[in-house]
Amino acid sequence: MMKHNRQLLIIMFTATLLWSAEPVGRNINVDIDHQARVMAAAPVEHVVWDGNQISTIHGNHGDVVSYHITGNSGLEWPKGSGKLAVFQSGIWLASGRTRAPGGDWEDELRTAAAEYTVEFVPGSIGSADPNSGHIYQIHKKEVDAFLENDWATFQAMTIDLPITVVEGSSAFTEEIPKSLPTDDFMNWPVHDGAPWKDANDDGDYNPADGDHPDILGDVFHWYVMNDGNAATHTPLWGTSPMNVDVQTSLFGFNQAGPMGNILFVRWVIINKGSDELDSVFVSMWHDDDVGDATDDLVGCNVDLSVGYTYNDADGDNTYGVEVPAAGADFFQGPLVHSPGDTSTIFTWSKENSYHLRDFPDKKRLGMTSFAKYINGNPIFSDPASAQETYNYMNGLVGTTGEPFIDPITGQPSIFVHDGDPTTGSGWIDDVPGDRRYLMTSGPFYFAPGDTQEVVGALILAAGSNWAKSITKMLYFDNFAQGAFDANFNVCSPPSPVVEHAQLDQKVVFSFEDGSDIVEDYSCGSYTFQGYNIYQGASLNGPWTRIGTYDVIDGIKLILDLELDEDTGELLELPSQFGTDSGLRHYVEVTYDKLNSRDLINNRKYYFAITAFAYDPDAAKRVIESPINAVVVVPGQSGVGASLASQAQDTLAIEHSGSSDALFDAIVVDPYQLTGESYSLSFDVVDSVTYWFLKNSSSDVLATDMIFPATEDYYATLPFEQLPLYSITNSITDGFIVSARNSTFDPPITFSSAETISDDNAETAIAFGGISGAGNGTWAAFLGTTPLDPQPAGSPGAESLQLDIEFRFTDGGSVATYFNASISVIETIELPFEVWSIEEEKQINAAVYMAAGSKPIYEEDEDNPGSYIFTKNFFVIPVYENYNGVGMSDYYSNTNMGWMMKFDKSSTSFESGNIFRVTFVNPLFPGVDTYSIDAAGAMTTSSDELTAQIDAVNVFPNPYFGQNPEERNQLNRFVFFTNLGVGKTTIKLFTISGDLIRVLEKEINAVNSADRRAQWDLRNSFDVPVASGMYIAHLSLEDANGNSIGEKVLKLAVFMPEERLDVY
Repeated sequence: MMKHNRQLLIIMFTATLLWSAEPVGRNINVDIDHQARVMAAAPVEHVVWDGNQISTIHGNHGDVVSYHITGNSGLEWPKGSGKLAVFQSGIWLASGRTRAPGGDWEDELRTAAAEYTVEFVPGSIGSADPNSGHIYQIHKKEVDAFLENDWATFQAMTIDLPITVVEGSSAFTEEIPKSLPTDDFMNWPVHDGAPWKDANDDGDYNPADGDHPDILGDVFHWYVMNDGNAATHTPLWGTSPMNVDVQTSLFGFNQAGPMGNILFVRWVIINKGSDELDSVFVSMWHDDDVGDATDDLVGCNVDLSVGYTYNDADGDNTYGVEVPAAGADFFQGPLVHSPGDTSTIFTWSKENSYHLRDFPDKKRLGMTSFAKYINGNPIFSDPASAQETYNYMNGLVGTTGEPFIDPITGQPSIFVHDGDPTTGSGWIDDVPGDRRYLMTSGPFYFAPGDTQEVVGALILAAGSNWAKSITKMLYFDNFAQGAFDANFNVCSPPSPVVEHAQLDQKVVFSFEDGSDIVEDYSCGSYTFQGYNIYQGASLNGPWTRIGTYDVIDGIKLILDLELDEDTGELLELPSQFGTDSGLRHYVEVTYDKLNSRDLINNRKYYFAITAFAYDPDAAKRVIESPINAVVVVPGQSGVGASLASQAQDTLAIEHSGSSDALFDAIVVDPYQLTGESYSLSFDVVDSVTYWFLKNSSSDVLATDMIFPATEDYYATLPFEQLPLYSITNSITDGFIVSARNSTFDPPITFSSAETISDDNAETAIAFGGISGAGNGTWAAFLGTTPLDPQPAGSPGAESLQLDIEFRFTDGGSVATYFNASISVIETIELPFEVWSIEEEKQINAAVYMAAGSKPIYEEDEDNPGSYIFTKNFFVIPVYENYNGVGMSDYYSNTNMGWMMKFDKSSTSFESGNIFRVTFVNPLFPGVDTYSIDAAGAMTTSSDELTAQIDAVNVFPNPYFGQNPEERNQLNRFVFFTNLGVGKTTIKLFTISGDLIRVLEKEINAVNSADRRAQWDLRNSFDVPVASGMYIAHLSLEDANGNSIGEKVLKLAVFMPEERLDVY
């Protein structure tokens, strides 16, 4: 199972009050924050949303990105990199006027905000559900499984889902097998407004009736919150509650490319109070810290309703020069009264699901102001009151209420820094610092019971420098806008399910499981096109394509509109490099393309396999599944285990029957081999013959009517046989089956004709082949004549497949003779006997001469002791025991088979010659079977075990200040390699015998992702060791705790000079 680690501490409390406004310098007291939460009753949750390259901690009280858990930035990008881009982000609401029922309008400020301190609590106002406000997490693959199966099947299914896991101070999502339906699926809170499909229109949510969550994207989080608890307002700005519910959806699409770097947010805001609210504003509030918090700048693009944070030209301490730009888009703001206009909004209803709805006399607002403030700045400071908050949301300076002045025009502006920093034009931010900003939309009137729907997104992108990152982020925003415009009906190819085998200097990846779903994928006009194989420089890339397997359809190089970072323009650039190689479900990698050398055992590598789809007429012609890294460490199988077969070996097969077909069971992944026996058999279903691969329990694992073939064999097939074969794709328990010389049809001609015994190199037999009349048999030939009666029948495939030998002897044999008109029927002496090889018996024969008369041979005057044919003639094998008696007619014997032609020209023979004509024996259902022995991993012998223990080693040794896998100078380590299943205890000593560290490594599977133990070159007090010689004593146990051996190693360590602050 893959883990995505993050240094976060996620703690759940039954509380809602968050009381820790961010002080200058961010010396945040997390414990106070936690203590404050116990003042409320509803449960506060924080979970990880990491449905694509974005990984964010968010809570059920308004923060889309949350620092509340650790006091550090809550959004990591790219996922798994450990690099953080956004500190905190959430939704703000504020109203300027209030009217109670029956009262007058009053100038009263009210707020409902998720800042560093939050004013929201989980749950819906008035809800009786004790779980109201819980963060419900639904994955598209669970919904797909529900829709593709009946209820009973679905209930019995288990799928891997990314679940937020906490271990000490680390939080991560881990792929964990979950039984379906999940609790969140089963208890979907439709009563609180969660979108759902009511399959039978009864108004009651019951998945057994076909009801299910109605989600967007590949990973969908939903919860409802409210600001109705007055106590939560006191610590922040002290206003009365607005009494709003906010239904929150977070979702995204797991793709490679732009869509994989976008997180969408949808807020449905409902006035649950009795007061009318006016002059209401809604803001997307951001405190982006792109790496280092002190070097950020902000800007906005008014036309696109985009705000963003970027770095100055000096780069960033975390991201370096390729520092990303973190953007946010305001796709849909509130509706306001506008006579004569009609506005269309994206919404949801039970009757129409997600759809567009028209509102006459309404206008939809976008971003109406963009304001910034700065940590520690005395003028543009964090808002300390509701009035300062309301000023910022109106596009004014918070502390003074004065307008921001554009220094370029000298005029007031409600859009701060709306210039273009990539060109230096207009009003741009100039002095880096710790920025926050508000993207605001309003004002609007909000009556009791009214609903407003707001949709936005977070977008991250990195170019080769800060300016190109902005350009790329705005390019990505086009895709976010396109998804919104398409009602989020985004085509997203499924990811291949990848398994791997770590072998000696090679790795085998197989992606058979679920390949039918991947290859049947279509969306709109997109259809599956192929697979890409990538190698990465790290867990997060950059990635280099090292192979492509695509559909054979003439489509190779695909051009697509891509962003040219140098010009900022969209150009047609190569996007996919097809090969028309055909599809494969496995790939063997032996070469490290990034470093131009063979794979090295016990070194970590990163690979990924994606699927891509193609639509030649789409604006984006290629869409690709996400790059999901697979971490591998090639090497031998480790102590205590060995492999009976290696990749590309052919498993032992035994054949019973008469067919000439050859089947090979070729090992793809030796770790998947079960050790079972398998059978290949053949049967007729609805008049069509199929082959069946079955296991020892007679379960059908694979079947088809055409034969599988390797690429090499397929390339040698004549054109007429191509429809009978396909390049083998299906992997069964670690091996593929490939056929040769296979057919279900009787032979239509001979396979080979040759002399197999002839001591005289001066003589030879000239064979003229099979008659061209009909199918080449005697009956077919007679069918071309006017003779009557015609033969009653001809031999079946079981006879026509038999190989025939002509054995030249002194005595020869007697056959039936037919002259050209078949008016003469008598016997003839032949210089050979006719034998059926498989039956090991001599059979009768007949001779037909189209011209001339007998005899048909005489002595060869040029070669004394040899004979020659004097006539051209046909020999017809008669598939019955030889009796030396001629037939009385030409039509009654139904055992007369092929008409085989012998030419007098250049033919010379002697007694003792043997000439053989072979035919491909077809497969006969119920007769031919093939048994396969799939021996896989096995326990080693004592001699092998000794050699395996000898192979246990430490790398690098000596350690000269670095390890090729180290990423920075603070993270030093060596590996103990070739460990096996079970526990290895490593005791490390100085050369004088002092024990300085004890390590333990548990390995649970032979093909474990990392069969190495890592020592960080620190002692038990976490102090780096000094340079010198060290002794490692390894005790190895098997999976049952039994000792299997010991090993002592010497390790030389040369540490670079460094100063320690630990004494």
